[in-house]
Amino acid sequence: MSEQSSETPSSGSAATPRQRAFFREVFDFQFRSFVTTRMLPSIFAVGVLNALVVALYFTVLGFQTSVAMGVAWVLLFGPVTFLGIVLSLRVVLEVVLVLFKLTVQVDNIQGMASRIEGRTEVIVEDLPRIQFWRSPRRSKPEG
Repeated sequence: MSEQSSETPSSGSAATPRQRAFFREVFDFQFRSFVTTRMLPSIFAVGVLNALVVALYFTVLGFQTSVAMGVAWVLLFGPVTFLGIVLSLRVVLEVVLVLFKLTVQVDNIQGMASRIEGRTEVIVEDLPRIQFWRSPRRSKPEG
């Protein structure tokens, strides 16, 4: 009953199986799985920290220029800069996420299409053929 779970790391700096799998997927040169979608929260957190550093940097520069400019950066420009960077990053990351989800859905549709591919010939043979792209030929009036 003293079995140790494979999920809990042993003493020392040994990586858990989950961490090893993650690094295996990061360095998978055949791109069999998507790692980006799992990294998006970390990327967003780093981006928010960078936005904070940028806003603070320009606030300090504002105070070095003048007290009025520093106060303007603290009250107006700093928050607007921070929110602008964070919102822009959020939109870009959501677009990336949607593209990955779309890719997964297209793969699912291709799988479904390949499963029903051989079953449609019988249906197609029974349907009448209607040509929509050509109008019937009309005789030209002689005149």
